[in-house]
Amino acid sequence: MTFRLLFLTALSCAAAEPVPPAAGWTESLSPEAIQEIFRTMNKSGGLDQTALNRAAVAGLLVTGQSGLQLRPKTVAAGQGIAPPVIHVLPGAGAPLYIRPRGGPDAAGLAALDAALASQKDATAPLILDLRSCALTENPAELAALLSRFIPQGAPLFSQDAALFPADFATPWEKPLWLLIDDTLSPEAELAAAVLTQHRRPVIFGSETAGRAAPGRDFPADDKTVLRVPAGTWMLPDGVPAAGRKLRPSVPVAPNAEARARLFAAENPADTLQQTVRPRRNEAGLVAKEDPEISWRVAGFTEVPSADPVLQAALDLCRARAALEPTPARK
Repeated sequence: MTFRLLFLTALSCAAAEPVPPAAGWTESLSPEAIQEIFRTMNKSGGLDQTALNRAAVAGLLVTGQSGLQLRPKTVAAGQGIAPPVIHVLPGAGAPLYIRPRGGPDAAGLAALDAALASQKDATAPLILDLRSCALTENPAELAALLSRFIPQGAPLFSQDAALFPADFATPWEKPLWLLIDDTLSPEAELAAAVLTQHRRPVIFGSETAGRAAPGRDFPADDKTVLRVPAGTWMLPDGVPAAGRKLRPSVPVAPNAEARARLFAAENPADTLQQTVRPRRNEAGLVAKEDPEISWRVAGFTEVPSADPVLQAALDLCRARAALEPTPARK
C-alpha cells in the first residue's frame, strides 16, 4: 500500500512538471534541430513549404528583432495622407485628442496649429495617439511635427550626421499624454522616443516593437512592401533609437477590434464610456435608495467595445480634473 502510494505520487509529480514555453524552447534549439523539425513537419503532411516559409516570415515580423516590417504600398508611396483626427473629448477635463493619419502635410500641420491655439487656455492634457500611425519618412517634415511639442532650439534627432532641432516658436507646453502599442510605425516610434526624452509624458498602452530606424521599401506584391532598416536615427541623448522598446507608464492591454472601431468612428467620443457610474452614498442610504440599482433599472449600459487604452486616459483625465483644486471665487 505504501509502495503504491509512493508510485502514484511520483507519477503525479512527473505529470505536473511544467512544460517550457515554446518561444524560449526554440531559442535553445541548434540549427540542425530546427532543420530536422522542418523535415519532419514536411514529411508528416501537416505543413507544406509555403506554410513553413509563411511561418518563418511571421516569426521575424512578430519578434521585431530584424527590424523588418510589412507596410501597405499606398503608405510607402506617401499616399493616403488624411487630415489628423482632432477632437475635444467631452466630460470632466475635456482633453484634446489628436491622431495623425499619415504625413502630416502642410494642411495637417495648419489644422494641428489651429487646434493647439484653441486650447491655449485649457488645463487638460493633450492626448496624442500614435498607434497604427504611418508618419512621414521625410526627417524635416517629422521634425516639424515634433517641434509643435518641444521647446524651440532643442535637438530632436539626427539622421546621416544631420541634426534636426525644434523650430516652432510657440510649442504646446501643457501636459502631454501618449497612446502607444506594438503597431507604431518606425517614424511614430521615433516620435514617441523623442517626446519621452524632452517632455516625459504620461504613456498609456503596451510596449512598442523597437523598430525605430529609417529604411528602404521593397515591393512584395501589388499591395504590400517590405521595409528593411537602412541607417540610424540618433536620439538627443546620443543613443540609437533602434532596438529601444518604449514601455508605458500606465500599462493597458490592447484590443485590436476596439481600436479599429475607434479609428473608424467619425467622433472618438462615440466609442467611449462617458457617463460616470453612480455609487452608493450617504444620501442614498438615508433615502433608502440605491443609485446603482436605479442606474441599472434605467437601462444604462456601459460601452463594452470602448478602446481600453483611450478609455484609461480619459478616466485618468476625469480623476485629475476632480482632484485639482477649484479656483477661488472673487
